[in-house]
Amino acid sequence: MLNYTGTGRVDYEDVLRAIGHFIDEHNFKEVCIIELEEGILVRGLVYTSNRQGFRTISEAYLFTNEDIDHILEEAYQRRGKPHGKAVPSGEGAAGQNAATPRRGLFGNGK
Repeated sequence: MLNYTGTGRVDYEDVLRAIGHFIDEHNFKEVCIIELEEGILVRGLVYTSNRQGFRTISEAYLFTNEDIDHILEEAYQRRGKPHGKAVPSGEGAAGQNAATPRRGLFGNGK
């Protein structure tokens, strides 16, 4: 996926993680994500409660390439990851020293 300038590539992993955050914040269910030339279309159902019970609303958002760059920057700031570059190697995700090897499924050494 190209960035909005068309000069560099953006990792799908980072884009989908940022869009996933948006989906979680807006309580989407039954989500469909479609990549278009204009950007990424996210469709889903939002359940809201009212006096009669629950109401289902179908919503769709088109993230333009510029929107994607914006939500990626926000995501990098939330995770302390400057401009899509990896976190410095001195600290692991759990605050462990990089010299300590991580083993096992969740790095618990077993």
